[in-house]
Amino acid sequence: MSTAEQGLIEPDDSLAGLIARLGANVAAWDRSFARQLAIALSAEAERLVITPIERLALRDVVVTFSLGDRLSVVVTGQLPDVPGDLTLRWQEQDLPQIAASFSEHPREPYLVCSLDFGPAGRHGILRAGAGHIPAGQVVRVRARATVGGRHEWRVQGLGQTATIPLQDLRLLDE
Repeated sequence: MSTAEQGLIEPDDSLAGLIARLGANVAAWDRSFARQLAIALSAEAERLVITPIERLALRDVVVTFSLGDRLSVVVTGQLPDVPGDLTLRWQEQDLPQIAASFSEHPREPYLVCSLDFGPAGRHGILRAGAGHIPAGQVVRVRARATVGGRHEWRVQGLGQTATIPLQDLRLLDE
């Protein structure tokens, strides 16, 4: 049963309303909840409609739930016939004003992800090589990410940045 069929979003809803319904039975609205929210919305991406994105007719859209000190939603996409990318950033207090709904019919999906900067600066050891960074190398975490249903680390080491699965990093402070 889809998120919309479960009654978790209603027509002419807002992003804040959607988040409230998805979090109705969640004990803590923490970083883990934000990552799970991005995964749940990614599963419904073919039907998710965020009205300001549609009004701008953006293509190749990435919707990122960005977690620093506070939650923000960052949207990046391309305008038709205009070179470059356009970026929108909504702070948590803006979300009640951002209309969102589910379409009855599949459409061009947004890529929905999360970037959690809470672990930034921590160090770990790579269990497997990543690009030009060999296994066993100490790296610095830049962020924890979800892309679709995948959980990943963004790390930096030896002057290189890499994206790796969660299991490929052993944090040194755990």
